[in-house]
Amino acid sequence: MINAEGYYTSGEQKKKYVLSNIQSFLKQNNISISDEVIDAIIESVIKVSKSINK
Repeated sequence: MINAEGYYTSGEQKKKYVLSNIQSFLKQNNISISDEVIDAIIESVIKVSKSINK
């Protein structure tokens, strides 16, 4: 699990932190997924999270 909440306050910084960790994991495990797909997944998770936290 990647927890950006404890490290950054702005949404953009949190997203960059999560993206960086995902890219590191993918590289270490020789997994290839485009940045666009990862970004779409992150945005979906953010949308669900905001919906739940209303």
